[in-house]
Amino acid sequence: MEQMMLKKASYSNLTVNFRQVLVQKYTIVQEVCTNLSTIILAHIVKQCFRQISCW
Repeated sequence: MEQMMLKKASYSNLTVNFRQVLVQKYTIVQEVCTNLSTIILAHIVKQCFRQISCW
């Protein structure tokens, strides 16, 4: 019986760790995407200003 409880405990620890890792990875991906879109937006705005100033 005790063996079963230990197995269950370690299994739930694994799932908790797995979830934490997933959340961390997802957060990193979100940050990267946000940074990328900010950079792209800034680049587009710069291009627009260059074209306007060329006129």
